[in-house]
Amino acid sequence: FSAMDVTPGNRIVIGTVNGLSYSSVPNTSNTWSSGPYTNIRPLFHGYNDIDWADYCNGIAVGSNGTIAKTSDGGKTWVNASNALFDAAQVSLTNVIYPATNAMYFSTNSFGFIGIHRSTDQGQSYIPIFTEPNPSTFGIANFTMVGQSRAWAVGYRGSPAVQRTVIFRSLNPSAATPVWDTVKAFPNGTFAPQLKVIRFANQDTGYTCGNRGKVYRTIDGGTTWTDISPDTTVNSNGTTTYNALSVVNGKTIFIGGSSRKLFRSTDAGATWTDLTIA
Repeated sequence: FSAMDVTPGNRIVIGTVNGLSYSSVPNTSNTWSSGPYTNIRPLFHGYNDIDWADYCNGIAVGSNGTIAKTSDGGKTWVNASNALFDAAQVSLTNVIYPATNAMYFSTNSFGFIGIHRSTDQGQSYIPIFTEPNPSTFGIANFTMVGQSRAWAVGYRGSPAVQRTVIFRSLNPSAATPVWDTVKAFPNGTFAPQLKVIRFANQDTGYTCGNRGKVYRTIDGGTTWTDISPDTTVNSNGTTTYNALSVVNGKTIFIGGSSRKLFRSTDAGATWTDLTIA
């Protein structure tokens, strides 16, 4: 599975390289259905992310300009892929869909590394952030709180003092958003590549990545504190955390390589090891 989300109506929708599937019964994953939209895109045009504006309207994005949208809660989907991105083989990596007339998405292909805003589900778009460093490894993930705050995580090949970066905007819906950059992370070969970032509210957020690293902010991303699980236990220092779920400001789950799974209910002060044997 390459993309998964739960609709506001508690339907589970999953995206793969061959289409979309959904749980046909809310609140259960025992009965699954794949509708006639399974192959609305050619094979291997996979999905990377899904988000919902409301109970009915959802957007799924993926490789080669793939955009699929639904207006019936995920029962059926239509192909709304961006022709320009399709022709240029530009993939959409993440999507935030706070309203049907407001879609934010990231692209990570050479020449198209940035975050964009669209008022028509991706058919046209306005770039609102472009990574200025030519040595960038791209934008791994971004998140928003409403349409008033946005954060993105990235990694740069050089200079060494700037390798791990978090970009932040306090006005992403403005005509010309302003972004700042946080660089207060380990440098050089010790710099973690952050994979996911999530916020519980405008102040409290979490991010995680490789080298077993997990960080927390309580000031909207100005400063970050290392709250990683003990890196001396179970070779956790070599773990890459690719999954992060923020239940609220204090309860979070992280998951990653080697079936690692941890839960904290006190904002990362302590962790419970739920690693799958």
